[in-house]
Amino acid sequence: MAAPPTGQRVAQPPPRPPSHGPPARSAPQPLPRAQASKRKPAFKAPRAIAAPVGNPYISVITATYNAMDHLPAFLDNIAAQTCDDFEFLVQDGASTDGTVAYLEEHIDNIAHFESAPDDGIYDAWNKAIVHARGRWICFVGVDDRFATPHALAAMLAHLRQAERDGIRFVYGQVDWVDPFDQQAKPFHKPWPQVRALFRDDMPLIHAGGFHHHSQFDEHGQFDPSFTIVGDYEFLLRDLRDHDARFVPDVTVLRHDASGVSSNPANRRRVFAQMRRARRKNGLRRPSWVLLRREAEFVTRQAFVNRLGEARVRDLEASARKLLRRG
Repeated sequence: MAAPPTGQRVAQPPPRPPSHGPPARSAPQPLPRAQASKRKPAFKAPRAIAAPVGNPYISVITATYNAMDHLPAFLDNIAAQTCDDFEFLVQDGASTDGTVAYLEEHIDNIAHFESAPDDGIYDAWNKAIVHARGRWICFVGVDDRFATPHALAAMLAHLRQAERDGIRFVYGQVDWVDPFDQQAKPFHKPWPQVRALFRDDMPLIHAGGFHHHSQFDEHGQFDPSFTIVGDYEFLLRDLRDHDARFVPDVTVLRHDASGVSSNPANRRRVFAQMRRARRKNGLRRPSWVLLRREAEFVTRQAFVNRLGEARVRDLEASARKLLRRG
């Protein structure tokens, strides 16, 4: 893992020449600048990366805020990675529970660390991105865990091949950990299936996905006005016109599904922000997929309010068994 010299709190790498995106052998090619400028979103925060890209190859970014409940196990998980070609960056939102002191104790393993107030997770990510030196950038929550010590190392060859092929977003398998029964379930599907839904929905778990740095060079940063679905809005800018790549034989992450976007109390905001993200990126027609999901959520929530979550899950399990028998 790349790390700053002992005692240096924040790494300040030297200026780098501007990037022109990954080399590509054949289609899909990044759009020419003249074409790309026609579809750039209104929001474009400055990129201003200040380091030569590619050394190390992967940057792992985590945003923290009062994260002491998760931090010791999370840092152990990061330190256990056998990959020797990545750096670890932490952007803290001015925590008050001991998070800052704990991270400072482990500063030798952190390439960049800063603690300052922010406007949410996407604003924190934006602050960290400008210090990232990797050709690929991966965002991981402090309550997530890399699935094995070899997760990053196993992705290296796939990322290098994707870069040669002009692919700018790569995702492996993610085990989705159900907050109710703590069962881990594989979540991701091959890109052709995801692509068919992507303009209408977010069929990916963003955590553990890998962005090529040229996505940020072309599209700017995350729009922090999308407080829950900023990852979907950013990916829409690129993946509505470009392909991604799925690596099915590498399980990258165990993802805690009890986050903000999965909380039933936030689901109406999620749907509203997804509709706004689609409109912002030129997708004006109604999404029947999104409308169906919202109707299903409202219906299910009515049953939960009356019967309770456990009883509704029992009924859903019984219905699935009946369908399999039929």
